[in-house]
Amino acid sequence: MSEFILKTGGSSVILGKHYFRGHFNIKTDELIKVTRKDERHDEFRWLSRIREIDNYKKYYSIPDELSYILRPSDRFYEHVKRITQGLGMTIFHSDLECCFINYAGDKDVQETLSDMINGCINHAWTNYRDIYHCAKHVMEGVIYLHERKLCHLDLKPENIVMNTKSRTFKLIDFGFAAAEPFTEYVKSPNGTPGYFPKNFNFDKPTEWLPFTKANDMDMEDDMTPMQKNYSLVYKIDSFSLGRVLYFVKYVYDTYGIPSCIPWWTKKSRDKVNQIIDILLENDVRKRKTIKQCYQLVIEEN
Repeated sequence: MSEFILKTGGSSVILGKHYFRGHFNIKTDELIKVTRKDERHDEFRWLSRIREIDNYKKYYSIPDELSYILRPSDRFYEHVKRITQGLGMTIFHSDLECCFINYAGDKDVQETLSDMINGCINHAWTNYRDIYHCAKHVMEGVIYLHERKLCHLDLKPENIVMNTKSRTFKLIDFGFAAAEPFTEYVKSPNGTPGYFPKNFNFDKPTEWLPFTKANDMDMEDDMTPMQKNYSLVYKIDSFSLGRVLYFVKYVYDTYGIPSCIPWWTKKSRDKVNQIIDILLENDVRKRKTIKQCYQLVIEEN
């Protein structure tokens, strides 16, 4: 594990031990997470339910149960603000939550794709089996959440972290997660542009994230489909994961695929294509849940 890990997101900062040495006691294979907690983004809300999942650390990297309040007057608060200066962080205007979080990997999926696009040596995606393994593992993690009546609701490359040495994946950032009956979510749904099944006014379509024709947010009798049937919220995760895998496959096909596909990866390629096609069904009522997709593509083959 690199002690120089420094990752930023819209609401949080992840720090390796180099950045918190002298402020907190060092814990083996754990990082520090500093995050903003508010009504729209509360990563701690459902952690007790996630911890009920057997072997949850295999699939998720979540904060420890013990957390600390960081106040603007605290020395570590100023330290984190200083080292993230220039990185676009806008969380430093009130108290923050600080906690240890177990190590998930050295790069998130977005970073591995950027490496490939920029011609860096690629240790993440060497063949279609790597993409299939990622899809299978992430699907299993999401299925366990859904069985606990939880949705992640912010699946994107930045929230899937990879250990490029062991080739393992973990989901992070449950700040937008919601639980049945999703009362507040169906009133005011939200998600990351490009991965959420809606086109936003500021969206700029690309070949790897084209405009979506999904009907999840279409109004029918002044209501969206999920307002009529809250179980359709689970299919937000289906669509978002489909977009992630579409992006991964596009980058691999464009920047990393060999001129001749080895016979032993063609089956994995076909399965990845099938998973993507199933999860990106535009009609939310016809779209499969992730568990249904897993049963069709992985369990039955």
